[in-house]
Amino acid sequence: MNILKESSEFQSILTFSGELTVAYAAGLKTALEEAVTGSDRITLNLENVSGMDLSFLQLVYAARQNAVGLGKRLVLNSKDSELLAVTAKDAGFLPHLGAFSELRGENLQGEEQGK
Repeated sequence: MNILKESSEFQSILTFSGELTVAYAAGLKTALEEAVTGSDRITLNLENVSGMDLSFLQLVYAARQNAVGLGKRLVLNSKDSELLAVTAKDAGFLPHLGAFSELRGENLQGEEQGK
């Protein structure tokens, strides 16, 4: 797992690559907490992610809840919605997936919402 961090006063962009699994949960949690604390808008780029597990989904879900509670916005940017959907299904996380599709601004079939 690698995380490239780009930050300004109002926005943080975290670009992830590699595996986002429980082996990296501590680092993921820290990166997400710092981004939510430091910016009003947080974008998570998942385009170069090769795998993820339930721990990543839980951490992002918790970060989103924290961001919303602080009046901030957390957005997922993933060209591979299938990886996200399959991981959520396999982990039994589908009931919570609506929050993820809302954050990405599209549903799991890649169609934009609200059109």
